Amino acid sequence: MERKIHAALAFLLALALCLSPLFAAGCGCGGKAGEAEEAAEAEEKTTEPSLEEEVTGRETAGRDEEEETEAEEEEEAEEEEAREEETAEAAFSNETQSLNFPPGAGMQLVNVRWSDQGEYFRIVFDFRNSDGSDPSTPPMTQSYYATPDRMTLNVFFEGIEVVDARFRNLGDRVSLGDPLVTAIERKMGASNIEITFGVRMTAPLRHYLHYMTGTMRVVLDIEKT
Repeated sequence: MERKIHAALAFLLALALCLSPLFAAGCGCGGKAGEAEEAAEAEEKTTEPSLEEEVTGRETAGRDEEEETEAEEEEEAEEEEAREEETAEAAFSNETQSLNFPPGAGMQLVNVRWSDQGEYFRIVFDFRNSDGSDPSTPPMTQSYYATPDRMTLNVFFEGIEVVDARFRNLGDRVSLGDPLVTAIERKMGASNIEITFGVRMTAPLRHYLHYMTGTMRVVLDIEKT
């Protein structure tokens, strides 16, 4: 019996010695696989940007876009200012000026107003259609000096009706309260055919005839400098 026990123990010891290399190899493979997975995870973490880096990148891109937009807006403003200066310089003159549109059939002159703008004096003629709507274009208008001394600037309208009570009749005159541009008067013309206003001045001054939309206005700017 004792010999059998010793033999069994010897067999088990031999079996253990044979299987030990296999277990060792298995552990080694598992270790290598784990190391490979850890290396892959580390590489992924290295290549992926952090949250802080993403936020910083977005903020930088946003600042670049804002700076580009501001630069474009400044450039557009400078170009617009240059165009306005060029237009104003070219527009003011002592020559006859015209708004070449069809006669203002059914158009009413509802108000004449004026204001001192510093470098120029502005007279505005407000228009509407007889049905109360806003005209799409101004009436045919022309501005010209009536006398060689250039002291009276005429403003001629074709095809309009005057409903401003201050200028219903020929000879109606209103003082403008300015030392250079002194008065405006309805000079001649029958309603709905041809209407002419005379703007009195104490010196020959250049002018600029134009119009504005929104509510239709014919605008006369008289240079004072």
